[in-house]
Amino acid sequence: MRLSNEKSRHLKQLIWRERLRKWVPALAVFAALFGLLIYLTNLRQGRADPTVDVRNLSGSVTAVLRPPSRGMSIVHVRLDDGRETDALSQLPRLLPPGSRVTMTESRHASGKLSYDVTGVGP
Repeated sequence: MRLSNEKSRHLKQLIWRERLRKWVPALAVFAALFGLLIYLTNLRQGRADPTVDVRNLSGSVTAVLRPPSRGMSIVHVRLDDGRETDALSQLPRLLPPGSRVTMTESRHASGKLSYDVTGVGP
């Protein structure tokens, strides 16, 4: 049985309407979730505390406060200028007390200072 051109066109329109009814809400939900993800990412970046100054320092390890776990440890360091601070070490080996280290002091926009051990040596 063959359909007339008008009925065939009408049937195609009904099929496409049904397809759109099925897929448009799914695409709208996907677009809304993607927009929410972008919004939350921008919101989080707006709260970031950017680094404004970095200085290289050297000192010696006085104690290991938190032994290595997941590839990092917290060490207590006496800097060459006499200050003492705790620093994050992501070096692959444990730093024994007395070892000389080089580190960076990062000053953030909020005024916070953070210290990272960058290497072993003078």
